[in-house]
Formats: sequence, C-alpha cells, structure tokens
Amino acid sequence: LESQGVVAIENIGMTFSEGWQAVVDFKDLVDDAWAGVYYDEQSTEAAINGNGLVMGYNAFNDADQPRAGKLIAKILKKHGVSFYWDGPEDESFCTHPFTWQRRIERDDD
Repeated sequence: LESQGVVAIENIGMTFSEGWQAVVDFKDLVDDAWAGVYYDEQSTEAAINGNGLVMGYNAFNDADQPRAGKLIAKILKKHGVSFYWDGPEDESFCTHPFTWQRRIERDDD
C-alpha cells in the first residue's frame, strides 16, 4: 500500500480517532501519501478474541475517499482476506473472524 501512496499502520492508538491522527502524523514518511489505512488496539483485541479485525481508512482529500476504499479492497482481495465493506463511501473494513497468529520472534545470533 505504501508504494501506492497509502500510509498503513497496525495496532496504533486506542481508538479510531487516535489511529487516524497517527496516519496524519506519519504521512510525510510515505512518498506522495494521499490516504491511510489503520487499525487500533481495540480492534486488535477484538480480533484476538475471535472477532473480525476492523480497519479504518480515509483519504486526506474527501474527493479521494472512494478511490481509497476501492484500492484497499482490491489489495485485501488480492491477498485472500475475506471482509465486509459497505462500499467506497464507507470508512472501514471488517474482516471475517480468523485465528490470530502471533509472530514468532527469532533470535538470529
């Protein structure tokens, strides 16, 4: 997503408002950033507990909101993520429930 100008942040802030603020704060780190997608700690906890993961998204320009939604939906589908979405004017996606896989930290020394 970042190669296409979309700031992508995981498990950031406690609420969607805090998540979106983090996207705004980090947008200068992504070349030609025009939108962002993120999920917050509440969404992470819900997903770990067997619910879907709710991801928020927004465009920095309201006119680009439909474009952002369509691009994110395309990327999710490409990677086999099953989700609910009310369409391009919506501001969030919700994945179908899945088993949360914790990353295994490796000690490569």
